[in-house]
Amino acid sequence: MIVMINGAFGSGKTSEDIELWRVLTVKTAIEVRRKYNKHLIVPMTIYKEENFNHIYNGFKAIDEEVYHFSLVATEETIYKRLAKRGDEFGGWQYQQAPKVVHALKDDKFGIHLITDHLETSEVVDIILRKIDQHHNHT
Repeated sequence: MIVMINGAFGSGKTSEDIELWRVLTVKTAIEVRRKYNKHLIVPMTIYKEENFNHIYNGFKAIDEEVYHFSLVATEETIYKRLAKRGDEFGGWQYQQAPKVVHALKDDKFGIHLITDHLETSEVVDIILRKIDQHHNHT
């Protein structure tokens, strides 16, 4: 099983936009699976369709059981979280937020979890419940 956790910086999850990053992400997953044979949890910010498709399809080739969750929050919430973790106001993460928030609204980015009013433990519980529901329906 591979679980992808996607979202803007500050959306509630803990990139480099180059070909090497896409390739290395999949190759790293292959090597980790081969060495440890455990489930992988991959937090990332990935909102460009080409990058998403490459990585998602690469993960599917490693393990047919891939889940993708997009953690979604308002720009206001994201800005508050960025400030709380000490990011410089107006810095790169702040600048990226609007386009990432907008892009991740698209249905292709999997199951959307609204995280504005959720604690990390609640997000974990929701993800585990959704995976469990899928197992019970297959």
